[in-house]
Formats: sequence, C-alpha cells, structure tokens
Amino acid sequence: TNIFVEAKTIKEAYEKGNKLLNQIKSYMLCNKLHINMTKCCYIYFRPKNRRPLDDEDPFDLFIDNFPIKRVSDTKFLGVVIDENLSWDAHLTALRRKLGYASSTLYKIRDNVPVYLRKELYHTLFESHLTYCISVWGGCPMYKKSKIWTSQKRCLRLLFGDKEAFLDKFRTAV
Repeated sequence: TNIFVEAKTIKEAYEKGNKLLNQIKSYMLCNKLHINMTKCCYIYFRPKNRRPLDDEDPFDLFIDNFPIKRVSDTKFLGVVIDENLSWDAHLTALRRKLGYASSTLYKIRDNVPVYLRKELYHTLFESHLTYCISVWGGCPMYKKSKIWTSQKRCLRLLFGDKEAFLDKFRTAV
C-alpha cells in the first residue's frame, strides 16, 4: 500500500503524514487487520537540487509510537523507486538481472535449436527489459545506454557468429 502526502513545508508534510497514519491504524484495528512494521518504510521525495534531510532532523513518522524507517530507495512491484526519481537504482538492478539472463542464455545456446532461441530471448531477457518500461523508460538516454549495450550483447551471444566471437579471444595475448 502506498500513501502520498503533499504539503508546502517539510514540517507540515510530516504532521499530515502522522495524522493520516493514526487514522489508518484506527481503521486497521477496527477491521482486525495487521500492519507488518518490519516492511514499513517511507521516502521523502525531493528535487535533486534540494538539500537532503539530515538524520538529525526532528521529523519522523510513527505508527502507534513505532518509528517508520526512512529509506532513499525501495522496491515496489518490481521497480526500484528512489527519492529523486532518477531511476539509477532501478537501472542498476535491471542490468544485473539482464546479465544473469544473458549468462543463462549463453550457457544453454548450444543445446537449444536455433528456432527456439528467439522464444528463450523473449522469455528470459526481454520480459525483464520491458517490465514497467512506461514507468522508468522516460529517463534520459545516457542512463539507458548501458541497458541497450546489455541487450546488444545478449543478441550477439544468441544469434551472432560463434566462431568470430571465440576468435577474438584466441588472438589476444
């Protein structure tokens, strides 16, 4: 569940947040529902040029006098969201996933018929690449260039000339 609070000042935002959390706690108690406090966290979204909140700032969010931890990024429905909405953390995690997929495809490519490679690419690689692309795909191209490189590498591993690929390493000293 996500809750968004908007205010003109930081203090006002935290006051609104705590008031809303008290109302949510009352609702949860009335309906005999439970909040998993170990999973609760919050992000203070801010423009990149605004100074970050210090750890010494007196602002905190609480549910039943239990403090909620503040994080700079968190994963929500498979997308890593950070406080600046820069998508750097998500792109790093995505590159890691795509690297695992490329590695798996490289290991099995000699044991799979050529006509199935395209299906495996769509299943193991492209599914990660296109997941929620409408959310993070609007980031600048210079941030997405490493993802594009990972995609090209995977396609070369699957469909490229294997002998030419291996020959690069035979001639190196």
